[in-house]
Amino acid sequence: MEEFLYKPPTAVVVDDSPELRLVITSLFKSLGVTAVAARDGESGLALVREQHPDIVCLDLMLPTVSGLEVCRSLTQAKDTADIPVLMVSARTFPQDRAEAHRAGASAYLTKPINRSDFLVTVRSLLWRRQAAVGA
Repeated sequence: MEEFLYKPPTAVVVDDSPELRLVITSLFKSLGVTAVAARDGESGLALVREQHPDIVCLDLMLPTVSGLEVCRSLTQAKDTADIPVLMVSARTFPQDRAEAHRAGASAYLTKPINRSDFLVTVRSLLWRRQAAVGA
């Protein structure tokens, strides 16, 4: 049996919209990233802790636990603090972006998702993570 020298990156997508979960997971897959999804903040947190992905794509407004709370929880916990968090939201005000960054988000994109911006941002975040962990 052949051993792989390269493990494809993984992503957890957390969004309450089934359509957007599908779009975002498809975008990740177009980059060769394995993506799994959750529909609310609580199950998203559990999935990240279970999978320990290379990146998390997180909606700001989520049921059960808000995206900001999920982001804070991930960036403050030792075992998940190194995972970049890409916040994606329909909220376009500068204060929303600032609040996401204060919560620990690595990047912030607005909906509707611009495919090119998403792909460039994800590549950059994955490259920085790879450089940081030496993978």
